Amino acid sequence: MTSNIAIIINGLSALMIFTAIWISETIDLRRAANIYRLQSFLLTLIFAMMSIRDSYFLIWALVAFVTKTLIVPWLVIKSLEKSGERKDIKTSIPSWLTMVIYAILLVFSFWTGGQFKGMIGEDYIPLSVSISLFLIGLKQMVTKKSIFKQILGLCHFENGSHLTLALLAPGIPETIEIGCTTDAVFLIAVCCILAVHIKKVNNTVDVTQLKNLRW
Repeated sequence: MTSNIAIIINGLSALMIFTAIWISETIDLRRAANIYRLQSFLLTLIFAMMSIRDSYFLIWALVAFVTKTLIVPWLVIKSLEKSGERKDIKTSIPSWLTMVIYAILLVFSFWTGGQFKGMIGEDYIPLSVSISLFLIGLKQMVTKKSIFKQILGLCHFENGSHLTLALLAPGIPETIEIGCTTDAVFLIAVCCILAVHIKKVNNTVDVTQLKNLRW
């Protein structure tokens, strides 16, 4: 049974990588927010499967579902509606180079995760995925011009961190886990509010066109 659980967790984790790349590369911002909802639901399912081995993770699954699957996508979509933003802003990075970057990030992530195989066994695969999410989110925040795409990059950056915490620090008090997740939700809420106000003041959410916001 434990082996079957590990296989399911590994499969769900792999799907999270595809959602991360999909979020980063899709042009439609509302679709990207809904793909993030799917990614967060996959994270919820991973925690639910982990709870079969350790009931402690049932709280993690519940918190992830409420905050990441329901609240955060709703905040992003509402902000998109208020700002009137629909499409991502094209960058100057060619598609082939983007694919090369993703390949490098994935190879590095799985190499790094493999270094922990002796310590956490089969869980090194979801750990590798969590590192991938972390790096893909970071790449999205650095390379994307749209503030909303950067916010979504922060979202799956945080999902990666959440999964890493579950794998490497099991048994921490639930209050710490809830507190960390709540802080992340408030951070994303503040970012969304700022994005809407920047659009009103500057008539764009292109981070390369915000010079007039300087003091």
